[in-house]
Amino acid sequence: MSNANRMRLVKQDTVPVKESPFASRAGYLAIKLGEVVMRRIEAALAPLGLTPREYNVMTCISIGQDLSQQDLSRTLGLYAPGLVGLIDELQDKKLVSRKRSESDRRRYVLSVTKAAKQLLARADLVVSELDDELFGCMSIQENTKFRTLLRRVLAAKESNALRSGRK
Repeated sequence: MSNANRMRLVKQDTVPVKESPFASRAGYLAIKLGEVVMRRIEAALAPLGLTPREYNVMTCISIGQDLSQQDLSRTLGLYAPGLVGLIDELQDKKLVSRKRSESDRRRYVLSVTKAAKQLLARADLVVSELDDELFGCMSIQENTKFRTLLRRVLAAKESNALRSGRK
């Protein structure tokens, strides 16, 4: 990413949070942070020809064991029919392949191609560098605590959704 593009993104990411009447609300701050992270990750992955969604899907497939489209949909919390189109696109790009499961002929198992593994290795470096850049303002201990708290909030949300029958 060029320095000019990086500076443009940093300027966009400067959110006058203190001035907002919602600055004391955790949900508002989470949304603002999510917007910053999404803009930055989109820009970081674009030179590799990837979107954040494609990166997430390919990463999940690469670490999963015999994942079907339905398994992947549940794992990522994505609407299954929408995911089919994304997998089709990744298959057209020769990054993902589908094959019939040997144990269940009705099921298709997903895998990443050699080209995808090489692309993911590069993307992982980009994402790791971005993570360091975005959250480098915290100490290692603060960063660990921050991730722990985020996981707790997300787990509670998921648990509540499951109890109420929603997702």
